[in-house]
Amino acid sequence: MPEKIVFKKQKEGWDEELDREKAAYAKLRPIQGITVPRFYGATAYNDTRAMILSDVGGACVASLEGAVLDEKDFSQLLYKATMNLTNLGVSHDDSKLDNLHLVTEDGKDKIIMVELERVDMDLSEDDFAFAAQSKADFLTRQYRSHLRTLEYDGVLLPKRLLDSK
Repeated sequence: MPEKIVFKKQKEGWDEELDREKAAYAKLRPIQGITVPRFYGATAYNDTRAMILSDVGGACVASLEGAVLDEKDFSQLLYKATMNLTNLGVSHDDSKLDNLHLVTEDGKDKIIMVELERVDMDLSEDDFAFAAQSKADFLTRQYRSHLRTLEYDGVLLPKRLLDSK
């Protein structure tokens, strides 16, 4: 077992969402720990279903600490992460910066996507490709706006080079 885990309890009335998230983790097994958290299993606690996931670490892209790449580098990592899911038949459907973590591991940066309770898994190949590109474009625009807001507020951290050794 890892040092840190996430114990994710089911939200009230979210039975289908938890089932969908578990199904997504099953399809995404080859990229667990790479593009999505590792799924260690499901359990119940105080009559509430829950999942045990890896803590991905890094920094949420919506935070000051996670906004350290320039837009081009962010977009490159995001597109790679989105395509990793899409290639396994999953499209992340909760498109917001809060669900993306910038993680540096073994000297390389990557985006890890979290919160998989809202995903599509039954799209055509063309629809998967369209969804991947449109979501990457949408999130890149959100990131650009986030950087501008941080700059306007005078708290933008200096950009660093993408670690891609």
